[in-house]
Amino acid sequence: MDSTSSGISLQRILLVTPNAERCQTCVVWLAMEGHAPTAMSTFEQSRRELESRAYALLITDVKLEAFNGLQLVIRERVKGTGTRAIVIGDPEPVLEAEAERQGAVYLELPVERTRFLAAVSEMLASQKPTRRSPRKTVPRLEATVDELPARVLDISYEGLRFEVHILEGALPTSFTIHVDALPTGLSATRVWVSRETQPQQEEAKEPHAQTVLCGAQLTTMDTSTAALWRSLVDSSSKPTTMN
Repeated sequence: MDSTSSGISLQRILLVTPNAERCQTCVVWLAMEGHAPTAMSTFEQSRRELESRAYALLITDVKLEAFNGLQLVIRERVKGTGTRAIVIGDPEPVLEAEAERQGAVYLELPVERTRFLAAVSEMLASQKPTRRSPRKTVPRLEATVDELPARVLDISYEGLRFEVHILEGALPTSFTIHVDALPTGLSATRVWVSRETQPQQEEAKEPHAQTVLCGAQLTTMDTSTAALWRSLVDSSSKPTTMN
């Protein structure tokens, strides 16, 4: 199926599952939302497809015969394509944690329509936007993200990158970030997230504590706050060379 057809979403979706019934069901659900996914059944077939075309969203079973669907997710992340991912599999905490670490959503079987479409919408909405201004490092800028202590690493007119220490659960899709240098909070949406386990000595005190590195896009700001934010960006150090 071609996702560029008239009346169809321009965001390409690749669906990978050897289960014919699940494939047909997901294709129907996606079609009802205006998507025309490309459906494939094997790891090798989908790997070649991902090498030849860019996709906004990869939806894959975790079990692909002798392969693990997470390998496709990891390959796309290493390539830096910006492809978002949804992984489908049996309830398995280890696999779910790895999927989240790779920035993917893990859906447990049996797949329920509402949860499936909500995950699709979330992943497509969080597609990494094009940054139009340089990203600049900040020496030390303390902040809170939904009242959790955080540290801002670099900023641009459109967004920021920060690390936040959380005990459990996932960083929400949308949140408010309060930066020490500004009088009011900033509304932001998550673009990508990477989770890293804290060192062993910290784990001993807080078993579930983890550091999350996140890239976020700023959403709505009033005129005065926007002016203050741009001034903060302009006064920061030289642009970072990180992509």
